[in-house]
Amino acid sequence: MPDPFDAYQYLTHLRARWRFVAILSAIALLVALAASLLPAKKYTAIVTLVIEPPAGSDPRGSSTAVSPIYLESLKTYEHLASSDHLFAQAVERFQLRQADRPIENIKRTVLQVAIPRNTKVLEISATLPDRQKAHALALFIAQETIQLNRKTNRAGDDELIAAARRRVEQAVARTKAAEAARARAATGASRFELHSLDSEVQSAWVAQDEEERRLRELEATAGYRGERLTLLDPGVVPERPSSPNLPLNLLAALALALTVSWLYLTLEFGLRS
Repeated sequence: MPDPFDAYQYLTHLRARWRFVAILSAIALLVALAASLLPAKKYTAIVTLVIEPPAGSDPRGSSTAVSPIYLESLKTYEHLASSDHLFAQAVERFQLRQADRPIENIKRTVLQVAIPRNTKVLEISATLPDRQKAHALALFIAQETIQLNRKTNRAGDDELIAAARRRVEQAVARTKAAEAARARAATGASRFELHSLDSEVQSAWVAQDEEERRLRELEATAGYRGERLTLLDPGVVPERPSSPNLPLNLLAALALALTVSWLYLTLEFGLRS
């Protein structure tokens, strides 16, 4: 039958081996310090956009705007901001091209785009050794994302505007035809026929005015019928490096050293018992 666990002896054993724990901890801290100081520092700049509802939308529908389904649909804006084409433009603009690394690998280490859970905020993060360039890159991606979203919205509106212009042209042609018919019949037609032609002219003008009004509304709201991206926080040039994280690395190294020491000394105590 194994001897019962003696807590007093166990604690005495641990106290007796404090030098082992201290030496192992010191080694771990030195290794973590060296590993943290050797790599080049990197800085992360963050620019924030807000996804707003379409212009002119009913504010009473705000409860629908923040529904889980709606918030999930906003994930498409992550793909918009992190598109390969947009990042390729940034690579050329900020001279990030590296001969031995494909652009996909550069993108994974430099750019991060995310919408925090249950928010309508789009965060764009850029990480580079040059802190000025990191902020400029994040701001460039944010501004180009806004323009790209407007262009996408405008593309759909252009189709609606083109269709509305065709309807206006048809309405104008109808009005001209009605007025021409009224002019031809001005001298020879009966009163009843003139009244009918006058009604047709008036109806044509009403239809034309309505189509022209719809066209003006579409042109005035072009590019704003979908969700709008607005710059919420342009961010600042970061002053503290995001990596390596010296305090975190030292804390992790110390925790690992203490855990390993405890496991080793516990095993040693068990073998001696």
